[in-house]
Amino acid sequence: MNQIELLGFEWLRKHGYEEKDIRFNCNKSPDFICSDGKRYEVKKIQKNQILFYPIQITSLKEDDIILVFQKENYVTNFLWKEREKPFSFRIYFNKEITIQIPKEILNQLQKEKINPNETYSNLFKRIIKENQKLKKKYKKLEENERFK
Repeated sequence: MNQIELLGFEWLRKHGYEEKDIRFNCNKSPDFICSDGKRYEVKKIQKNQILFYPIQITSLKEDDIILVFQKENYVTNFLWKEREKPFSFRIYFNKEITIQIPKEILNQLQKEKINPNETYSNLFKRIIKENQKLKKKYKKLEENERFK
């Protein structure tokens, strides 16, 4: 458990949960799942904002409770479904995603001459489409070879 998660754990204990009633959800969201079914995500205010990553955005449920701390002090809590309401801090959704690219596409990407006006999305779509055409072509060649 990191320092902010430990603060959340202590907050849960002060608010009536016994240690046996709190399950720490290591490296997942929400951070804690309690025996009564309530789910808690712990966040720290940094530079007047709290940050949610893509995996958290998709893992949190509407009734999950977000516990907010600044340094070592409890600030507030809110339900995930209330994330759009105004707070004294900014809620920032990091929408960057990490993708795994198959080796053959990565090789093709490295050879590619990228048009500066082409978006990454369109570039990937084009390369994947070309890659699928190559697979079909090779599959047909293999089939032809088998029947000779």
